[in-house]
Amino acid sequence: MADHALDRAGKIQTVTGVIDPNTLGITHIHEHIIFDQSAVYYEPHPEFPELGEQLLSLQNRWLFERNPFNNRDNLRFTDVSLAAAEVQRFGAAGGGALLELSSTGMSGDPVKLRSVSEESGVTIVAGTGWYTRQAHGVDLSARSIDDLAAELISATETGIADTDVQAGCFGEIGLSAPIEADELRSLEATIIAHQHTGLGISIHPGMGDQPLFEILDFLKARQVDPQRVAIGHLDCFGFSDYAIDRVADDGYFMAWDNFGSTHFMPTQRLAKPLMHASDGERLRVLRRYIDRGHVAQITIGQDLSCKHDLVTFGGGGYSHIIANVIPMMRVLGFSNTDIDTITVVNPRQFLTIE
Repeated sequence: MADHALDRAGKIQTVTGVIDPNTLGITHIHEHIIFDQSAVYYEPHPEFPELGEQLLSLQNRWLFERNPFNNRDNLRFTDVSLAAAEVQRFGAAGGGALLELSSTGMSGDPVKLRSVSEESGVTIVAGTGWYTRQAHGVDLSARSIDDLAAELISATETGIADTDVQAGCFGEIGLSAPIEADELRSLEATIIAHQHTGLGISIHPGMGDQPLFEILDFLKARQVDPQRVAIGHLDCFGFSDYAIDRVADDGYFMAWDNFGSTHFMPTQRLAKPLMHASDGERLRVLRRYIDRGHVAQITIGQDLSCKHDLVTFGGGGYSHIIANVIPMMRVLGFSNTDIDTITVVNPRQFLTIE
């Protein structure tokens, strides 16, 4: 058990307070509700030079979906009333909770998150920590590891930044490819804070196998319990079967967290083009890991992080998994127990404070 100052062991910390884990219900392991991702904006392809400054509309929505990080308007969503309406749709469909991972660098707003939770009636757990280096906005090397860890501990025990809204998870902790020095400092501080508080860690790994292996080695060297860590984006960052097998065999929670996404990332942003899997492909991979005995490690989500994803702007919204993916699971032979384990039991275990 962690050496945390607050007696929250066996509970889950939400933006409105501590709750009994058994009340959680269907939970998405990775979402964004209030966000500003301007730090990860990239200039549009020369073929679409005007895309960067356009406002989202029905006429350009498909272009936004195919180029999600090449438009400033698409990367910002801060309206509490609209966010509450979007989240309420998830609740009305049968959803219980969303893990909101807009860490530092994505301009998450914990006070607005609390308002969204109260207005929608849906449980929200807020993450805290630092995203990738390009989004830090500050030089973490100027601060000691212990100072960074103290900030994270304060976010979970007192409140995120200058608020009284407490974080219930560390994440998403961003690491790039190759991993940068400040990102390792962030991860080191997160591990110290995790060991003090008992909260889980959600990791955004760098693309490709080698950065992922470096992360797993880093965690193992510091004796971090794999069952307190969720490795995200296994369905969209170009990992080999061998790499995902290692995540599974080492015992980590595995997050296939981009359901509904079919982004194509062009070469101007990445070293090589990256195409997301379809939902059917994702589920066939999950089926393989269930058959290998890893169902207790599988979690899913949608990682909605752009305006075009939302129902208000013509997207599928947060209820896509409930409305479309779970029925597809049943068609593909997932048992009710499998579905409940993936959508309720596993996220509940991950979010329960030790």
